[in-house]
Amino acid sequence: MFTTMTSSDFASLIKGRKLDPGLLKRLNVAMLAINQLIEVADEKQLIDDAIRSWVAELKDAAYDADDFIDELGYEAIRAEAEAASQTATGKMLSFFSYRNPFKDGINGKLKKLLERLDGLIKLKNTHGLDVDTGNKVLTTKPPTTSLVLESCIYGREADKETIMNLLLSNDRSSDDLGVITIVGTGGVGKTTLAKLMYNDSKVQEHFQVSAWICVSEEFDVNKITKDILEELSGKASDNRTLHQLQIELRGRLTQKKFLLILDDVWNESDREWDLLQTPLKYGAKGSKIIATTRHLNVASVMSTTDTYHLNPLTSDDCWMIFSSCASLDGNLSARPELETVGRQLVEKCQGLPLAARTLGALLHTEQDVEKWEKILKSNLWDLHDEILPALILSYQYLPSYLKQCFAYCAIFPKDYRFQKEELVLLWMSEGFISSPEVEKEFEEIASEYFDQLVSRSFFQQSSGMATCFTMHGLIHDLSEYVSGEFCFQLDGNDLSKITTRTRHLRYARTTKDASRKIEAIWWNVDYKSIDNDVINGLLSTLSNLRVLSFYGYKVVELPNSIGNLKHLRYLNLSLTCIKELPAMICTLYNLQKTKLQEMPLQIGKLTKLQCLTDFFVGKRSGSSIKDLEELHHLRETLRIWNLQNVVDSADTFGSPLKSKKDLKRLELRWDGDADDSSHEVMLMEKLQPYVQLSSLNIDGYRGTTFPVWVGDSAFTHIVTMELAGCKNCYCLPSLGQLVSLEKLSIKAFDSLRTIGEELYVSTTSTENPFRSLKTLEFEDMPEWEELTPFVAENVGDTFPLLEQLYLTNCPKLRQTVSSHLPSLETLRIRDCQLLRIPSLPSKSVVFKMELRDMSRSLMLELFPKLKSLSIKNCESLESLCNEEEIPKDLDSLTSVRISECPKLVSFPKGGLPARNLNDLALLTCSTLTCLPDSMDSHLPSLMELTVGQCPEIECFPEGGLPSKLQILKICACDKLVAGHMQWNLQSLPSLLYFSIDSNKELESFPEETLLPCTLTTLGILSIQNLKSLDEQGIQQLSALKELKISACPNLESFPIGDLLPTLESLEIISCDKLVSGRSQWNLQAITSLLQLKFFENDEVESLTREMMLPSSLVSLEIRDLYSLKSLEGLQQLTSLRDLKIYRCPDLMAIPEEGLPSSLSSMSILRCPFLEQRCQQDKGEDWSKISHIPNLEIGHYNI
Repeated sequence: MFTTMTSSDFASLIKGRKLDPGLLKRLNVAMLAINQLIEVADEKQLIDDAIRSWVAELKDAAYDADDFIDELGYEAIRAEAEAASQTATGKMLSFFSYRNPFKDGINGKLKKLLERLDGLIKLKNTHGLDVDTGNKVLTTKPPTTSLVLESCIYGREADKETIMNLLLSNDRSSDDLGVITIVGTGGVGKTTLAKLMYNDSKVQEHFQVSAWICVSEEFDVNKITKDILEELSGKASDNRTLHQLQIELRGRLTQKKFLLILDDVWNESDREWDLLQTPLKYGAKGSKIIATTRHLNVASVMSTTDTYHLNPLTSDDCWMIFSSCASLDGNLSARPELETVGRQLVEKCQGLPLAARTLGALLHTEQDVEKWEKILKSNLWDLHDEILPALILSYQYLPSYLKQCFAYCAIFPKDYRFQKEELVLLWMSEGFISSPEVEKEFEEIASEYFDQLVSRSFFQQSSGMATCFTMHGLIHDLSEYVSGEFCFQLDGNDLSKITTRTRHLRYARTTKDASRKIEAIWWNVDYKSIDNDVINGLLSTLSNLRVLSFYGYKVVELPNSIGNLKHLRYLNLSLTCIKELPAMICTLYNLQKTKLQEMPLQIGKLTKLQCLTDFFVGKRSGSSIKDLEELHHLRETLRIWNLQNVVDSADTFGSPLKSKKDLKRLELRWDGDADDSSHEVMLMEKLQPYVQLSSLNIDGYRGTTFPVWVGDSAFTHIVTMELAGCKNCYCLPSLGQLVSLEKLSIKAFDSLRTIGEELYVSTTSTENPFRSLKTLEFEDMPEWEELTPFVAENVGDTFPLLEQLYLTNCPKLRQTVSSHLPSLETLRIRDCQLLRIPSLPSKSVVFKMELRDMSRSLMLELFPKLKSLSIKNCESLESLCNEEEIPKDLDSLTSVRISECPKLVSFPKGGLPARNLNDLALLTCSTLTCLPDSMDSHLPSLMELTVGQCPEIECFPEGGLPSKLQILKICACDKLVAGHMQWNLQSLPSLLYFSIDSNKELESFPEETLLPCTLTTLGILSIQNLKSLDEQGIQQLSALKELKISACPNLESFPIGDLLPTLESLEIISCDKLVSGRSQWNLQAITSLLQLKFFENDEVESLTREMMLPSSLVSLEIRDLYSLKSLEGLQQLTSLRDLKIYRCPDLMAIPEEGLPSSLSSMSILRCPFLEQRCQQDKGEDWSKISHIPNLEIGHYNI
């Protein structure tokens, strides 16, 4: 606010509008007093409710004053921007007078504001306070660091040893999971102890896979399962059902010894825990779960094998933590009085390491014993609240600039993982960052604020995600406590706790009714779905917004009322459905950060913009490239789209990017053909960025050559570069001298035939080229024939660090990079038919190789370190090794996948000696006559075997299949299936999954002696003549959990429930005769059944009329039941959580009795009558389903 009041624009406004300078001076003095009073009263308000209420009023009034001044500042900027083309001062003032929202009442409004402030200030005497009585301590900024002080761990050696012994034991004697529960009070160090276990080298070696999951108060089985999968796979999981997630999780854990940490568990529901642990039980013996919790009841619910009560630390151990965090190690001998006071402070920490660590961090830079004593004697130690006094004290002695930033974090949910950049941006947008010091940007100062809160242990790095941070649960409680009514995060539509003082709100869902209760609230909007009426109402009333984000939501348009948001600093419209922006968006003169999908006219007026991720060049009447010249403060990332629309002559604009020193990542994109290639070259010259750039992407450029700056060695910071779709270019720029370049991608250069020495060096180069490059990719190069190797005297190796080489769709390529690539690890060649083995790197350390559509043979012996091999559509491939001899040194190989190789007849004589091979897949190899010899001895680690569409294979090799095999899939191999009674699968003790697909001969399956009793999943698919399932063969599968039967039209019905009473998942697809006799299924006898899928039938009219469904069902999915008319009877499924109904055109309505109250997710798709009746707020059946949290009706999430 004070920065605004001292600006030159603001001074001109005062003079032009006759704003009373005396009143403004009084406002300045009043605000200084208000801020001082808030600091002075900060401690007393914690123990005096009356003072706390008064301080809340002070803060509320300060917010109003800030809004008033900010709006005046906005009008000053607006007047200057919109009158810039008018030279006469009188015209500018006349224009402002016409648009001035205060009119002639500006002084009157200021007087009312001053009356409120003065009245509040006078109450200081009533509360026994004065602005001069405060003597704050410990405001020195500590040195900044991004490290979490987890290394300060003392006194847990015995605890660690005890739990370690439990953890490494293999004494799981039953089917129950080995669960170790660490129970203790908040802040006692449960999470820290679990981290010690998780990161211990012995533990890492003992378990094959491990995952760390922060559970928190909401025990959402779907989310936890998804999080476990993401931890194990390293990939984000899509929006699949719980059952689909659990099936994949089961596959990843089957027969693997795993360690799972469930941190901060509060759940006391047996049903939720039973549901979560279902796929976990498939892990190998010795798998363990460690759960941390504050409540003993949780341990009981989880059927804990061992419960460990974690006691508080001793005073000496607490002292070690405190002294380490307070940096007393070298000061104790010279300053014994500090130890005396410090040990008394430690006694007040009650043995809680969180309290000791936070208190020590508070005193890290303070060596004055009197100030230590002041903290020791503070009245705050006598508070008997849920917040630890040590934490309140640590907050109390934060500098005021950090208090506001920390309190703001109360808008986040508990255990929310946030990134530093995210929070820094929000702080800046909300105006929490003080005026920059000399040569410091606001962002740099905000970053220092963040680091200070990390160093003081208010933030800590998130386990498993190095770039994310969290707050300890007790620290989050503290943020909610100190923020009071001003910060709030809301999930759902319960608005009862929101007051008129609420200024910062994170809102997860909303309805139309919400907008009427929130007229005086600053909003950080975070909707799941929202319609235009609500948006218009919000933007019309919530004119004080600083931050507005509709990221990823189905917003179609913005109303003109967006222009009301004069205070807006951050606007995010990424991944919305907005196609056109209102012109009023260019009146948001305070806007600093924005993410837009379209450009409004005159965006150059937004001169304060720092973040504009996407700039769209309009056609003749649209946004111009010249607008970028006015946006001087752009930083980080900029993508410029539609550069084909630049029609200006090169001399009509300058160099819009060259002066933007804070840009790090730049993308230049064209879309369409160019009329004048020389114009394109001139334009590219003008688009030269500043040399500090770290990433450059050029897509669709239509010039024939590149300007010199692309590849100039002055760009010493460029790490990644992509050149794509440059169809007219016949040569590449000289890129070899970019000393920091690590990743280079060249795609879709239609005119390029030869890449010569110009790629490596310029005329003045003397250094070895591409010295830092790690990844090189060429793709879609239809005319490219060769890459000339670089040869020069006194110059080192080319590509000395290259690790990954990708060549895709280069049909004329014959010659590629040097065969000497000492660091190459991954080689992928697709659709390069003329590229032959002599031109490939040899005798290298290649770990992963993928070959597709290549006319040559392969010599595995050339790649001794190879771990993964994938070969597809190589029509001339006849062998894998030279002269059909047994290759040597294939111990590194773990995965082999060969498909669509019609000339591959056999494997080398004697087999493949790959002792560590886990996965072998052979698909569509029409002449392959046998599997590798001696698989049982040569492939002892094989866990998954897939053989599909290999019609000439007649049998498994002599000696049978490897004993560790877990998954076996056979598809369209008639000769192999004909001899299935000789498979000897019952000798495979580890086999869990078996599927047979596409066979015309079988009439009965599986015979009693065919499959092992260990099998947990059975798939019987597309067996046209199958008439019956052998009941004895099915019944002996006592461990079977999942059965899938698909496209077996002649299969007769059988009593599924009688034969498989422990089944958990059943899927029936397109089996008409089987369905016709569904009354015999007896599914209600399967009390363990969790998931049922029922697809493709023309006869079924009711799901429950001829068969009873078990109440244990959690997931039900029905598709393509074209005669289904009723859902009656589903109310009995009291455990049902997920219901999917797809393509059931005759289904008319939701039953009168409704659906199970347990439902949490429901999807209805391509059911026209039902979709109509279930429309939100309109349909006749909406009231029957509106309680379900997650709804998808006709592709729309509600």
